[in-house]
Amino acid sequence: MKNAKRIVSLLLVLVMALGLFTGCKKKDTASVAGDGKITVGIPGNATIPDLDTNGLSEYLEEATGLDIEWVEFASGASNYTQQITLMFTGGEELPDVLVGFDGLGHYTVNQYGEDGYIIDLSQLIEDGKAPNYSKALASLPEKTQKYVNEKGTNTVDGKSFFAMPTVTCPIIDDQQSMVYINQKWLDAVGMKAPTNVKELEAVCQAFLTQDPNGNGEADEYAMLDVSTNAEIRDWLINAFVEYNSANFNVKDGKVWDPIMSDEYRQALQFVNKMTKAGYYNELSYTLSNTEVKNLISPTDGTECKVGIFGGHMESCTNASTDALDEFVCLKPLADETGKGGYNIINDVLVSWDGFITSSCKDVDEAMMFLDAFYVDECVTRQRWGVKGQDWTEAEGENWFGEKGYIKVLNANAFFDGSLNATLGNILGIMTHENYLAIAETAENSTNNRQIQVTRLIAEQWDIMNNEGKKQEDTLENLVYTQDEYDYRESKSGTCESFIKEQSILLMQGEKDINDDGVWNEFKSQVEKLERSKMMKIAQDAYNRKIGK
Repeated sequence: MKNAKRIVSLLLVLVMALGLFTGCKKKDTASVAGDGKITVGIPGNATIPDLDTNGLSEYLEEATGLDIEWVEFASGASNYTQQITLMFTGGEELPDVLVGFDGLGHYTVNQYGEDGYIIDLSQLIEDGKAPNYSKALASLPEKTQKYVNEKGTNTVDGKSFFAMPTVTCPIIDDQQSMVYINQKWLDAVGMKAPTNVKELEAVCQAFLTQDPNGNGEADEYAMLDVSTNAEIRDWLINAFVEYNSANFNVKDGKVWDPIMSDEYRQALQFVNKMTKAGYYNELSYTLSNTEVKNLISPTDGTECKVGIFGGHMESCTNASTDALDEFVCLKPLADETGKGGYNIINDVLVSWDGFITSSCKDVDEAMMFLDAFYVDECVTRQRWGVKGQDWTEAEGENWFGEKGYIKVLNANAFFDGSLNATLGNILGIMTHENYLAIAETAENSTNNRQIQVTRLIAEQWDIMNNEGKKQEDTLENLVYTQDEYDYRESKSGTCESFIKEQSILLMQGEKDINDDGVWNEFKSQVEKLERSKMMKIAQDAYNRKIGK
């Protein structure tokens, strides 16, 4: 079996035995066909105290009438991928169903299916065994439906459908960069929010020299990123060139590489200039999320120390503070080169999270279980927790001004696993109606933090839809052949890591971005990593997408 050999060969490099894992945690009982029991594998999560008494677990048992026996796997995509693969190739019995394993990747899933380790779901769906899924999918835009069906179909035989998807419709998180500025500081220095790079320099200079937090100390950071997300850096680069950090670009049907463009160099030169001046603080390349949170929203009662930050407004600030009161959203910066001024919006996110294994004793029961995740209430429970305890139904408008029915009672249910209210987003089709809560405003809430979150989300939603140049087309959500995928997997990680690492060195000034020899060497090294071949693969996949 060609694919099985490929899987095993890869794993022999990574791991020699299942003993590297803590192993699956499973009860001694086993299910038999039609006995009303189902075994369900799920990635490990140390923050959840008890899978059996978890709020979502109890809901699923009640909704399906099945006795669920949870099987806990290793946590982390690389760990559970190795574990599952070794169990498959070692002939071990797996749970009837696997859910929440989005890190496997759809092409690896196809390999499992081709080798008979998981079953083809296409006939079950066609026979009406997944009515909730079919109804939920039909409610999505035709473009999204088409992509889910094309991506889900195995390219080798053109018909098998091995995994049930999770589909997340556009929300503000789909913006590549969310950036915020301290309005209190702007008022203190008598300036307006910057709209271009020159205005940004002037604002940053004022933030560093005019004591905008009013504590008499030079303790301000003009701009600060969390090292692992770099949303401000991406925001700055897009003033110079259309830059989707995860992909190539396409214009008029032709794929092109922004990394190799003069405009990308100009962007790096600008970030380097801002770093040298201290405007984009050099700690942005090293600070953790916790460290940045404590500077934006100190919990000791001291003043905010950050003028501009990038990331999600909730995850970058401490919930016990009122720091968000001071901030407003920043729009994309103006076009500085003729190729910039972009607001990058990611396509609808689709991952592959639900599988029936070849060990399954009752396929119809397993499909019924998976299908239960596509009911609106199940999606809501995954995001918000136990109905009546963490949320309740009500009438109102969600954060984006659309119809909503979810009134949040406990906003911590999703983020605090110890509450044992939900297992997180593991499977389903998430829409604005079944996923987003009713907006909290001064008229209907006394929770100031959530009122400010609502305000900023509304601002970001307006920016997402109405501000900045938008990509005419993207290369996201392309469907690759297995050979194309294998090649990309073998090359893309090394290439992307090199580009990220070297770009940071150029922005920091460890390498001189203004030296033509240094820049040409950077491009030469990128080309040696066969990026042009990966670009051709993207072009071929795009041509198939548009029927060319």
